[in-house]
Amino acid sequence: MLSRTVRFANLVLAGMLAGNEFGTWAAVHPSLERLGPPERIRAEQELTRRFAAIMPAWMGSAVVSCLLALLFSRGSAGFRSTLLGTACFLGMLASTRIGNVPINDRVLEMDPERDQGGVREAAGAVGPAAHAARRVERGGTGVPGRRGAGGGPAMTAYSERALVARGRSATREEIR
Repeated sequence: MLSRTVRFANLVLAGMLAGNEFGTWAAVHPSLERLGPPERIRAEQELTRRFAAIMPAWMGSAVVSCLLALLFSRGSAGFRSTLLGTACFLGMLASTRIGNVPINDRVLEMDPERDQGGVREAAGAVGPAAHAARRVERGGTGVPGRRGAGGGPAMTAYSERALVARGRSATREEIR
């Protein structure tokens, strides 16, 4: 009975975490893209503060429930699947700590009025998060395959610097 309770708790926590990530990806961030830079930065800061208050305990509980489910499934047919799921959650926790938390810290330090194009700078210059941030900064969704992912009508400071680095300046139409 205890094993079933642990597995059920694990399923609920993992499902809620996955649902939260999907909802944020599918609804929250596309909505934020419609805001101007200062409003978007303020909204991202508020979301970051709220998520920072709940996610460590939530993610930690999901990982602990994975470890407990792993312990209770030892010797059963579902052990390998539980081990793989636990490894995935540990990887998610590590990638969040190493990749997302530093970006979130930089977003919290941004001044919405001064750091207009700072999404890319908050993410750093390299890596998948920076690539997604550059896509968002150009007016896209940040997610390949999603509508608008290739860029938008507005020329960003990043894009303009890239043109200058290649020996040409941006035209007035490109900047608008």
